[in-house]
Amino acid sequence: MSDTPRLLLPFLSAGQAQKELIHNEALQKLDALVCPVVNMTDGIAPPDTPTAGSCYIVPVGATGGWSGNEGSLASFSSGGWRFISPFEGLEGPMHMGRNSCCVSGRQVASR
Repeated sequence: MSDTPRLLLPFLSAGQAQKELIHNEALQKLDALVCPVVNMTDGIAPPDTPTAGSCYIVPVGATGGWSGNEGSLASFSSGGWRFISPFEGLEGPMHMGRNSCCVSGRQVASR
């Protein structure tokens, strides 16, 4: 199976079993990437009660469910955390005090 070159959304293939799972996963990824609103976090651990659709920038030294995903965009859904590697040009507003966040190379940074 191959993916789209930019957002890495999976293509469906002929005769593929459980296409709905692949399609639904792609929709979850699109939901996080299209006009993301990044929430601020005060610590290095994920929030205790995230809401579906919330996004965060995984900080350096992340622990718990974010461990090993530093610099990624973390998006919470009914299936748990999804981590998206940033790419050049990914931008979105930052909720709570900052104007926006942007990508420099392959790292997400606030500006």
